[in-house]
Amino acid sequence: MFLNKIDAQSELTQNYVDAVLNNDWKTAYKIIQSLIKEGNATAEHTMGWFHEQGIEVPQSDKEAFNWWLKSAPKGVVESQAALGLLYLSGKGTDTNYEKAYYWLSLAVKNGETYVATEALQAKEKLTLWQYLYIKLLLLLKL
Repeated sequence: MFLNKIDAQSELTQNYVDAVLNNDWKTAYKIIQSLIKEGNATAEHTMGWFHEQGIEVPQSDKEAFNWWLKSAPKGVVESQAALGLLYLSGKGTDTNYEKAYYWLSLAVKNGETYVATEALQAKEKLTLWQYLYIKLLLLLKL
């Protein structure tokens, strides 16, 4: 659970790992807040996870969506997948099959193959022109 994704050299990171392993969610949450202040995109993703799960904060798909919207463009693959799933389901945001297909396809391209089926589900909802436009965006994303 995001233990190996945050900079392994950081003392804060080791403290975060220790807190999670000890189920000390209050400390883990505070550490994630500190890492966010340092600009850590994976910590932003993890904050989304805290909101999705309702750990140390009220459960909110909308807040999870907002955090993943910050970290997904920064290359956090887990956020790309999570964002796509929220766009597909309409949880935390309006349903948007174009955005769902974009983020899910990008996540699959970047190794998160577990969302491939959902990417295909989103693709089935698109017109040919929407599909071609998104494929072009993905090609330009190199």
